[in-house]
Amino acid sequence: MLAIPATIVGIIYLVLQHLAALREFQHQELMKAIEVGLHWQDSNEDKRSERHAYQPFWIAFWLVICDGGAPFCSVSKFVDSDSDLRIVAMGWIAAGLATIVASIGAVVLVVKSKPSR
Repeated sequence: MLAIPATIVGIIYLVLQHLAALREFQHQELMKAIEVGLHWQDSNEDKRSERHAYQPFWIAFWLVICDGGAPFCSVSKFVDSDSDLRIVAMGWIAAGLATIVASIGAVVLVVKSKPSR
């Protein structure tokens, strides 16, 4: 029963050790290139920039989902109790405004994070 989690932890440990050794090797290569006076170009730089191009999108996506969903969830819990209609309406309006603000913030984040070409 303990073998599966131990195996997973062991694999994660080995992967992290491999990545650390790879970073150390790249750092040594960079230092050698600087000592010789060569401009060292990372071959994986384009791949990394493409891989991280969607990161602002996902941040914006979860910003809208969580920031917009939490107020609606709390208002819906509040509606279950017997409360004044004005307070409930104000809660729904505030939840809608929170979602609008989150959506605007997400759009600004995605637009500002696009790389200039």
